[in-house]
Amino acid sequence: MAKDLGLDLIEVSRGATPPVCKLVDYNKFLFEQKSKLKKTKTKKAELKEFRLTPRIGEEDLNVRIRRGKEFLMSGNMVKYTVKFKGREASYPEQGVLKLKIIESELSEVAKSDAEPKMMGKLMSITLIPAGKK
Repeated sequence: MAKDLGLDLIEVSRGATPPVCKLVDYNKFLFEQKSKLKKTKTKKAELKEFRLTPRIGEEDLNVRIRRGKEFLMSGNMVKYTVKFKGREASYPEQGVLKLKIIESELSEVAKSDAEPKMMGKLMSITLIPAGKK
């Protein structure tokens, strides 16, 4: 019957009496098995980073906020880093202000794991998607 239909005969259960078989296109069967295996693999969340300065322009900041929102919507974590150069480091409140603006703009899709923290001449904040912990 399998030859007449141009299909392959696959033995499903060898130990059963009588043996259980089915008629399928074997190449299509293998393809479906591989696609099921790909669907079961989960995507690991990545950390995306944006670097900016305390004197960044408003539109440039909005672009980084929009891109960050896209990354957060796709399930990735986003880290915003403000890099201070020279005398800018003596005014860390400007960096905190920029990070607070970013945090408030993305509050509906993300939450912050901690307050902005200063490490040397870098100040950063990490945002995680709102659905994750």
